[in-house]
Amino acid sequence: MVRVTRARGAIRRNPSVRVARSRASGSPHLSDVVEIAVIGAGWIAEQVHLPNLRRLSGVVIKGVVDPDAERRLVIQSRWAGMPVFESIENLLGSGTPDALLVCTPPEHHIEGALRALSCGTHLYLEKPIATRTSEARAMVDAWRPSTRIAAMGFNYRFHPGISELVRRFVAGEVGARIAIRTLFSAPDNERGSWRSMSSRGGGALVELGSHHLDLIRFVTGEEVREVTATLSSRLAESDTAFVTLALTDESMADCLFLLGGPEVDRFEIIGERGILSLDRLAGRVEYVKRRFRHDRASAVQRAARLAWGAAREASRPAGEPSYRLALAAFVQAVRGSRDLLPSLADGLRALELAESAIESARTRKSLLVGQADEPVA
Repeated sequence: MVRVTRARGAIRRNPSVRVARSRASGSPHLSDVVEIAVIGAGWIAEQVHLPNLRRLSGVVIKGVVDPDAERRLVIQSRWAGMPVFESIENLLGSGTPDALLVCTPPEHHIEGALRALSCGTHLYLEKPIATRTSEARAMVDAWRPSTRIAAMGFNYRFHPGISELVRRFVAGEVGARIAIRTLFSAPDNERGSWRSMSSRGGGALVELGSHHLDLIRFVTGEEVREVTATLSSRLAESDTAFVTLALTDESMADCLFLLGGPEVDRFEIIGERGILSLDRLAGRVEYVKRRFRHDRASAVQRAARLAWGAAREASRPAGEPSYRLALAAFVQAVRGSRDLLPSLADGLRALELAESAIESARTRKSLLVGQADEPVA
């Protein structure tokens, strides 16, 4: 028998977009100015993190590190006066920043993360945490004795739609939770890069799925106890994944991850009275009430829903807001705020679940998974 449940984790915590998981620094930061260096000068740094860091009050970008001379020239041409460095050692030779933002390809994450922890800086690490759980565990083990913040780039925890989804669910809009259903599909615009290769930390399960695997734990407050998965390679290595998760409260989550398909990102809570559905790309949460005559809504009602959706689409901010919100929360934590952030332990757990799904697909069997190193906040 499947037991329906309310989100114990969501009820325990304030359902704010700024609520997540990490350990705060030992003492408040003494200055309002936070110096951050960016490690890696790829697309995510150039197009997302550098513009957002520039917009955050009191943030000084100490420099950008990349061993590729061409990438360094791109950064200098776009960001006049931006210091660039060939290595982390060269950067540290000019002074140690307050934090390192590591956004290299996943196979190089361990180098940047361990360097940050060894020199005592705070760390913001893009997901996935690593290409192998052995590397991820090494990072977590290095971080545990530290008082430094080590945050994972699970920025969708900070999306306003996730905040609204949790708030409305906790308010009882759909009643007790029965299941979670998610769909994350994206075009493969960088075929041949690491994002298309599961062996290098890409592929549908890790590149896309790690976000939803983390969100399921975050939204429900439950852990995963069993994984069943099917993988296929249509156009690239493991570009399609269907995953079913059995949670510790006996509820279920069904997930479809597709790399090389249309751009869709939906996260749904199915309750006893209806469904709360977040369309992240449209920036809205919709409520579908349980009823038996789905096809009899009036033309007026359908037109009103379409008009409301178009208005929301027109008024939503350009770009993905969660990147800026996640970085802002990290900066505030460096200054001494006690807001919680997704931690390296959360990154390790997401990778463990992805690897369990890969093993389940290989053996064509459901796989029991062990407990997380740290429970979700």
